[in-house]
Amino acid sequence: MGEEDTDARRLAKVIDHPIRSRIIDLLGEKGPLGWKELSTELGVKTGALYHHLDTLEGLVERDSSKKYSLTKSGRIVYSRTSESHTMAAVQRAALDMRREGASRRFAVSVFVPRTLLSYLTSSTNSAALVATTTSVALAVFSVWVGISPRLYFLRLSQGIISTVGGLTASLVVLMILGYASTRFALKSEVDLTSLAAGASISFLPVFAASVLTVIPQTAALLASSSIAYTLLLVFFQTWSSTLFGAGLSVASGVRIERTLVVSILILYATMIFMLVQGSLP
Repeated sequence: MGEEDTDARRLAKVIDHPIRSRIIDLLGEKGPLGWKELSTELGVKTGALYHHLDTLEGLVERDSSKKYSLTKSGRIVYSRTSESHTMAAVQRAALDMRREGASRRFAVSVFVPRTLLSYLTSSTNSAALVATTTSVALAVFSVWVGISPRLYFLRLSQGIISTVGGLTASLVVLMILGYASTRFALKSEVDLTSLAAGASISFLPVFAASVLTVIPQTAALLASSSIAYTLLLVFFQTWSSTLFGAGLSVASGVRIERTLVVSILILYATMIFMLVQGSLP
């Protein structure tokens, strides 16, 4: 309860000014507005408007067309305080923002777990252990189920050599693509052991998808609906790709926004290659 009160007091301090409160109401009512429109509506000078917009950082943002609009948190504040600016309304807004932030942090920790990967690969030995353990587990699972990965695509396979070979080749190709992209395009050194750990972990979602295909209920649904199967495939492949992007960021120290672009491009290139080869499932 103490933290919630603190959040409410901080929010109240930010919006407890007639100009800032009016900015939120204007953007909530009219949508994105340019600088001149805001200045005219508010009747304030340039310096003062800059100050108030800076204070509203996190609630108000400027888009590529240089218009100001409410962020997701700003829309929460507007919806809660548009009719009443009482402390109770501010507290409800702060609580909603806190919940929304917790949900976002949870989603990020699951789909782009850079912090977790940093911990798992904090030393060369731990990174090597993660890479080896995960790769062996995936190889055993592949042989047991009878599937062989082709990067982020899984195909039915027979024989230990073909199955393990497919996994090994996929990991090696993924590491080469990630290393080359980061080393030469982003101009950053890459720790190969951490990269191996991140690459192996990134295969977990597509293997999880294969588990769903053997559960009778989901298998029947996927067999009867190509749309459901495609959505499942895209979801787990994208998840795998974002995991690899997070691992690449840890291994290179490059900002995750840039490594995620690399990982998505690798996924697209893979899909095009598989399509040309006629190997898409």
